[in-house]
Amino acid sequence: MTQADQPSGAGVLTWEHVEELVLIRADPPLEPLYNKDSPAAYDLRVGHIVTPGEYLKLIAPGEGHDSHGFRRNFLILKPGETATLATLESVDLRGQGKQRVTALIIPRNKYALRGLLTLNAGHVDPGHKGFVTAQVINLTNQGFPVHLEESYFSIVFSFLTRQVSPRKELLPDDVRIRELIQQAEQAPVSLVQKETLKEVFVSKGADFTVELVKRVSVFALGLAAIAGAVFAGIQLLD
Repeated sequence: MTQADQPSGAGVLTWEHVEELVLIRADPPLEPLYNKDSPAAYDLRVGHIVTPGEYLKLIAPGEGHDSHGFRRNFLILKPGETATLATLESVDLRGQGKQRVTALIIPRNKYALRGLLTLNAGHVDPGHKGFVTAQVINLTNQGFPVHLEESYFSIVFSFLTRQVSPRKELLPDDVRIRELIQQAEQAPVSLVQKETLKEVFVSKGADFTVELVKRVSVFALGLAAIAGAVFAGIQLLD
């Protein structure tokens, strides 16, 4: 594509412009999932899944590992639980002419209809290089499987009316992943998850309450017996 062929005004890029102005790579290299029915969109796949208690990473086509090194390709997102999804693809908007390209993350409708909501679908700044992320939350009352290599959102590229200064260069992807894991561990429980937990306890009704009282009573009696034995021992020593 020559300079004259490049888009002159703002607007969504079609495929001939995307392939010229945007560099998209995946590691491990896989065949890209072009959305031929929507020639301005690119379906991005999940290469990393981060939750407060788990981390999954794609290491080869069809094979993922969790944080303990066990083979896993998906996790079950509990009701109300959130996860950060980082893409397998690396999006590169640097270089000559690329400071005029920005992007927007678009959630895929079929997952929203099933109760998996994307929380922060947003823009990708000019000059970005690396994976892109989005957070999702399970709004159902059941476990929701989230898979590596699955495409939960798409990306649409746009051309700005003029060239702008690129954003500050991001940290390397491995450092960004470590930060995401740390942030997930420190994140508070969502209000949705709190309500879900409360519903679980309330739904047990009287039977659950009776059983809980029984167990607490047994525990309390045990503590009382231990305390009595200790007191008796002290009196004997006196």
